[in-house]
Amino acid sequence: VTVSEDSMRDVAIDCVGRPWAVLLEKPPGLDVGEVEAIESAAAEAGQKRVHVALNRRFYSSTAAARDDLEPRP
Repeated sequence: VTVSEDSMRDVAIDCVGRPWAVLLEKPPGLDVGEVEAIESAAAEAGQKRVHVALNRRFYSSTAAARDDLEPRP
């Protein structure tokens, strides 16, 4: 699911109510409350196949940023 951030909650809730595997692009909501609403809707629907794309954690730029944030001795 790739939609604007302000549409994600409603579209995701619609999707988790269907018999689909759902992959949400980042961010999965505007705030924690929206993500929790999606999670609740998925649980109510018995949906167990909802994922969020977090592929950037493996990018070299992300690894470099994490290294820069590590405390130095």
